[in-house]
Amino acid sequence: MVATCGRNDRVVAGESSRVAKAQADPRTLGSAIRIFTAHKGALPVALVDLTQATTNGLGHSAGPFIAAQFCATKTSSSKCRNR
Repeated sequence: MVATCGRNDRVVAGESSRVAKAQADPRTLGSAIRIFTAHKGALPVALVDLTQATTNGLGHSAGPFIAAQFCATKTSSSKCRNR
């Protein structure tokens, strides 16, 4: 009975970390989109737009707004690299 209880604690802890990551990922993406939009004055066309430096109409450069690895883990690599 004690061994079973310990195993359930590990499962709950693992589930808790997955939930925390699932909640953090959209916040990270939302922040990157807000910063990109403030810089460019328009929404990104594709996720890959957030992984590259970009220049706005005033000639100011900024970015990348998220790591390319974030994009690669959230979509298939072909969707991330190609528009």
